[in-house]
Amino acid sequence: MTRKELKIGRYTEEEIFQYMTDVEGSMLGRSMYDAIFNTIHALITEKNQLKKDNETLQKELQSSEKFAEKLQRELNQRDKVINEVADYIKSDLLLFDNDSIEHEIGIEILEILERTDK
Repeated sequence: MTRKELKIGRYTEEEIFQYMTDVEGSMLGRSMYDAIFNTIHALITEKNQLKKDNETLQKELQSSEKFAEKLQRELNQRDKVINEVADYIKSDLLLFDNDSIEHEIGIEILEILERTDK
């Protein structure tokens, strides 16, 4: 937004300046008026930038939430697969004697799965 485009209420910057400095012994000199105007312009610019920053942060937040949801779905799927494998091994353990090498390997695999599941 340029100085010519800026309006305060219905008035342009130039109209306000003319009104405030037109008479002899006016309220403000040009440098004082410029300081006020520049402050107003800077505040408007900052407000617009903050709006843009807020929009950007909202988009980033939505993106982060979507990523977190996707990650949670993947973790749930991983847990489901681990549980299915553990159940399969447990059912197979019933087929072997407690002293067999297959039974010992199955127990070790279950212990590994339990550690992985945490």
